[in-house]
Amino acid sequence: GIQSLFIFVGFSIYVFEKGLKIVQLSDKNAFIRFIFSNIMIKMFLSVGIVFFYYKNYHPESKFFLIPFFVNYILFTIFETTFSSKIGKIDPIQKNKNNEK
Repeated sequence: GIQSLFIFVGFSIYVFEKGLKIVQLSDKNAFIRFIFSNIMIKMFLSVGIVFFYYKNYHPESKFFLIPFFVNYILFTIFETTFSSKIGKIDPIQKNKNNEK
């Protein structure tokens, strides 16, 4: 529900800010490693949220997963979109963005 929305918003802001910094490194693979590690973190975080909710609130129906997965899918699409845009920034644009 709303809790997972806040968690995904916070996580997406973190990924965006950190991604802008990592893409400026000379190591071209650092950004790819960062994105893959965030995918894994997001998966474990998602399982943890579902498990926590299930254990603490004892939902009677399995439909409690629907709002969670809608949030997950929407933020995955959003995160993939802005991550691919950050990854396409060329070195000249990277330096110009730093100066602003």
